[in-house]
Amino acid sequence: MLQRANGSPITIMAMVTSVTRQKQTDDGLWAVLKVYSCDQESANTKLELAAAGISSRIFEVTGIVPCGILVKDKITCIGTVIRDEKYGNKFRASDIQLVKPKTPDEFRDHIAIISGVGRVNADKVARLLEGLDDPIAAILKDSSIILTVIDNAVAEIIVRYLRMRWSLWEAEIFLFSLGLRRVDIRKVCDTLFGQDIKAGISADPF
Repeated sequence: MLQRANGSPITIMAMVTSVTRQKQTDDGLWAVLKVYSCDQESANTKLELAAAGISSRIFEVTGIVPCGILVKDKITCIGTVIRDEKYGNKFRASDIQLVKPKTPDEFRDHIAIISGVGRVNADKVARLLEGLDDPIAAILKDSSIILTVIDNAVAEIIVRYLRMRWSLWEAEIFLFSLGLRRVDIRKVCDTLFGQDIKAGISADPF
């Protein structure tokens, strides 16, 4: 039996530990995620979750997720706790957003998983960009900045991955702000894949 714990939305920050289930719907990609609540989570949020029925730092989140969500991604979620007597309490999110890796260690781990990069190269790039507020944006703006520490072939792999992952996600956010439905956003992104979607639509929305 499902029962909403309370009507007040709760905001959480968490790390994805596994993607249990995914299903494409008219509203977008729906998923069940196992998450671990981050240390940055406020004491107030912990109390809210506990009061709603979630006391463990590991729990399930359900909702429409950004395309290509991966294990170890950090996310912010807004939603409420749904009490399920059979399967346990879950956090049902009305909004799930990716959080860009910003610390050197987070960014190193993020690009180290890319095939053809490796941890050594990832560490070189992360240390080079240490101190920048948004290393991903810096690379996408000027990819030549990382050529001082890695060779061109590896740099191209990193740039291609970051462009595919983060430019696409930012395009989804932009299109959603224009009022497009999730299913239409997916069609636009598939059609214009590989292009600067936000810039292209801003210049010629038709």
